[in-house]
Amino acid sequence: MKIAVTIQGMTPLIMNRFTEAAEVAVSGGTAVTFKGDKGTPRQQAEAKRYADADGHLYIPGPNIFACLIAAGTFHKAGKSKLTTMKTSLIPAGLMVEDMLCTLTNADGEPLTEWEVDSRSVVIPSTGGRIMCHRPRVDAWQTQFTLDVDGAMFSPALVRAVVDDAGKKIGLGDFRPARKGPFGRFVVSHWEIAKDEETLKKAA
Repeated sequence: MKIAVTIQGMTPLIMNRFTEAAEVAVSGGTAVTFKGDKGTPRQQAEAKRYADADGHLYIPGPNIFACLIAAGTFHKAGKSKLTTMKTSLIPAGLMVEDMLCTLTNADGEPLTEWEVDSRSVVIPSTGGRIMCHRPRVDAWQTQFTLDVDGAMFSPALVRAVVDDAGKKIGLGDFRPARKGPFGRFVVSHWEIAKDEETLKKAA
């Protein structure tokens, strides 16, 4: 069973793509390349965008999939939770087909514009605070296709998971799952596809 889904942002989306500089910091490697001027706030934020070669902003499909898995903690299949601290039933019966989910405006045009979001963040290892500059998209929507095993999950259950993902988990940085208000969304289009033509029309 394929389900064409469009979600619309209810709060701004803050991106934070994992960069090479961040990888060096996490791994404890040599950061010689990154010493000195880090650039302007906008330059620092630009490196954290999810954007394709044409500058179109997107959300990685795996990020949406992870959001749905996390929302499984609020639902059960029989007597078992869909998602627990250690495991999840969702990957066995549901997949997000799209690797890149392009962000668009209300007219369906790809988004390229974004704002700089600057706020202090806590460094877990030290407890200290630093200023962090990240790209923020204030008005956004995107679409994706779910491939669902109907023998495992009913359309109603899948819809409930997606709805809770938007309200209780969210996407991007400082989302509800991280005690923040950003990245919340609602479903604006939901269509169970009978064939490939239905999916093309939904897109």
